[in-house]
Amino acid sequence: MLVKLLYAPFTSQVSTILKLSMSFFY
Repeated sequence: MLVKLLYAPFTSQVSTILKLSMSFFY
């Protein structure tokens, strides 16, 4: 349970960074 709480914001951050990099390169 605790791992999920720590993991959820991290994955959302990574997805936003991926979207930013995608818009940057393409």
